[in-house]
Amino acid sequence: MSSEFEFEQDLARQEKELRRRNRVMRWRNTGFVLAAMVCAILATVAVQLADENKRLAATSERYAATQEASKKSLAEEFAAACQGDDFAKSPAGRNVCAKAADVAADPGPQPTVRNGIDGRDGRDGQDGKNGPPGPDGKPGTTGAGGPPGIPGTAGAQGAKGDAGAQGPQGLPGEKGADGSQGPKGDTGAQGPKGDLGPQGPAGQAPSSITLTQDGTTYTCTPQPPGSTTYTCTASTPSPSP
Repeated sequence: MSSEFEFEQDLARQEKELRRRNRVMRWRNTGFVLAAMVCAILATVAVQLADENKRLAATSERYAATQEASKKSLAEEFAAACQGDDFAKSPAGRNVCAKAADVAADPGPQPTVRNGIDGRDGRDGQDGKNGPPGPDGKPGTTGAGGPPGIPGTAGAQGAKGDAGAQGPQGLPGEKGADGSQGPKGDTGAQGPKGDLGPQGPAGQAPSSITLTQDGTTYTCTPQPPGSTTYTCTASTPSPSP
């Protein structure tokens, strides 16, 4: 009974897949037909354009040939007129006769040969028909094992075990944060006297110097002003009251 049910399911799947393929083929064939129609229209337009180009080229060549023949005939008439001595020896005649000879010797423009456009590619061939359904497949392999069972309930707690050996010494802890700053210490003893500093620059000369010698007061001023030479003058002491 189970194998018949599986066969029916397999047959239904194959029928569904066949219908899907047929739909895809119909869409594909429709696309090919539309593409072929577009290609045919483009090819027709290309052929018409090529014919029009050929017609215009032929008309241009005929017009050029007519103009060339007219110019050639006119040049031959001038060449015949140049046979006379009177016209050929005149200033205007010499110039015209030289140009007429060049035109008569010019073979004219040669016809241009143009290659035709390439023919269009042929249409793609039609897809082949679907083949008949294949034979029934062989029996499948044995299925995988079922899922694992549900875990059982936890057992009763076991008896306390013996103490284990002492573990190795742990790693040293990280360095702690710095402590707060302590109170200010007492003032230390005065240090030894330092070495004598270098002599400073010479100071400005004083504007006057007062000296007392043997009870006489002298006032000295630089002479001339701003120099280091001083002239001293004794001042008369005021009498005591």
